Amino acid sequence: MKAQDKTLYYLYGFFVLAMMANIVFWAGAKKNLPVWGNVPPVPSKASVSSAALGDDEIAYRIVGYFLQNAGNVGGRYEALKDYDYAELRKWFALSEQLDAESNYVPFLAAYYYGALEDPAQKLDYVISYLAEHGQLPYPQKWRWLAHAVYLSKYKQNDAPKALELAKILADLKTDVAPWGRQMVAFVQLDMGNREAAYEFMARLLATEKDKVHPNEVNEMVRFICTRALEPAQALKNPLCQKK
Repeated sequence: MKAQDKTLYYLYGFFVLAMMANIVFWAGAKKNLPVWGNVPPVPSKASVSSAALGDDEIAYRIVGYFLQNAGNVGGRYEALKDYDYAELRKWFALSEQLDAESNYVPFLAAYYYGALEDPAQKLDYVISYLAEHGQLPYPQKWRWLAHAVYLSKYKQNDAPKALELAKILADLKTDVAPWGRQMVAFVQLDMGNREAAYEFMARLLATEKDKVHPNEVNEMVRFICTRALEPAQALKNPLCQKK
């Protein structure tokens, strides 16, 4: 047998053995799936920044990418209810240390982690983060505080908490949209406090009507006359008289 033929023979033999070894290994290992260790402990700002060569913006994106894919292990996706939300809250805080102005992580917190079906206590961590982040002095940050009001009221059915957050939102000195400041009245009405809803909206109308679009003024009047007031009260209220 020629040396070249022997070489090919050995190569074919090695290939067949490698395939057989791979099949044997797969047959024994196919039932051993990767185990998710849940959300890992949050690193320090210095360590994650060092991993990004001192660039906080890159570090922020690394943290955001981790939060976006934390439960994706070996092609399997973990249910949100199984996440350690207390640890997630620390990761949210870390991202804020790296870049407080970006809305990437708040978006993930509100619309991804906030989609938790069982809102119980785990959602408190998302709400507390959004409530704090929504008070930062950057444009449009108030929207995250408004989302915290929504999660409290309609996911947790915790009206008192929603009302407390809505009052904070109404008092912000930033660029809050009229409907954001009106959330106090909306929550009060849902709680059955029609008089409180009316008083708040009437005060807001008196102070803001010259600052907002006429359409907003009309909506505030409509809320007062058709929702906050009883029909008999609306008939007597000057705001509700057609001109």
